[in-house]
Amino acid sequence: MPRKPRYTIAQVKDALERADGVRKQAARYLGCSRETVDRYVRKHPELNDRLHGITEELVDLAETQLHRQVREGKWAAIKFVLETKGAERGWVTKRETSGEMTITTLDGRSDAELDAIIAATEGVSERDTGR
Repeated sequence: MPRKPRYTIAQVKDALERADGVRKQAARYLGCSRETVDRYVRKHPELNDRLHGITEELVDLAETQLHRQVREGKWAAIKFVLETKGAERGWVTKRETSGEMTITTLDGRSDAELDAIIAATEGVSERDTGR
């Protein structure tokens, strides 16, 4: 005879939400192991969906904070965005010249050099870049 579940789906969902998707913390709230929470998440698609949703909300929050830091002129945030989202425009961590494309690095640049680079790109619009 199958064992009766110790926790309801609602209880596990609530624990995951309280723990911001951290399964070990959700397990602490429930008084069980992380493996038990993992088993519930695997067994119940609605819990897996909610866990995915919590993760997406966290990434949205991080992106919002990153955008705020870029607007505030924080160099670490600017560099991160340029080297990740701006990589296709040539913003990467090493400098190479290949054919007609020049790849510019931000590593080791002074604030004055970074200011000049940003000033040079401020006039570029989405229309100019094909987006």
